[in-house]
Amino acid sequence: MKLVYSSSLDDLIAFDQWLIPTQRGYAKRFWFSRISETLRFILPFLIADLFIKDVRYVISVSVAGLIVGVYIFITYPRRLKASREKCIRNLYVGDQGQGSIFGRHAVEITDNSFTEKTELGETTQKFSAIIGIEEIQGYIFIMLGPSLGWVIPRNKIEEGDLDQFTAELRNHLQKVPQP
Repeated sequence: MKLVYSSSLDDLIAFDQWLIPTQRGYAKRFWFSRISETLRFILPFLIADLFIKDVRYVISVSVAGLIVGVYIFITYPRRLKASREKCIRNLYVGDQGQGSIFGRHAVEITDNSFTEKTELGETTQKFSAIIGIEEIQGYIFIMLGPSLGWVIPRNKIEEGDLDQFTAELRNHLQKVPQP
């Protein structure tokens, strides 16, 4: 079974946005970062309160600090997502025309392996190297590790049937002996 598709930087960003929250320990790191960033912005206001003698100014500085803190806390998830996207875009600046990650991919399932061909070369993985298949709206991720996988966008299939391809790949994966 063969499938031909194209992928872009936006598809890689979608993979990253899905992947990061699935990583072990993410929730704990997320909340720690969210709270520590909030405190980092509130702290100057709290320190200023220690040196202000007039009660009116203490109240106004405290309220300003509280407003800033709430804003930082509420907007943290959106700012984190935008920051990760910017990092990925900066990392791959100039790679848009290269065919290893972005561009046209032809993937094929044989009796004992999964082969991907791009304009730069070919790679073959035994089914035992694939740790799973994840489906989210608009994408199929064929996972080779906890943070490594092929990103197949549903809307960029040029040849073949993605659902049929995925079903066949799942069938092969079920036959792989588990360690």
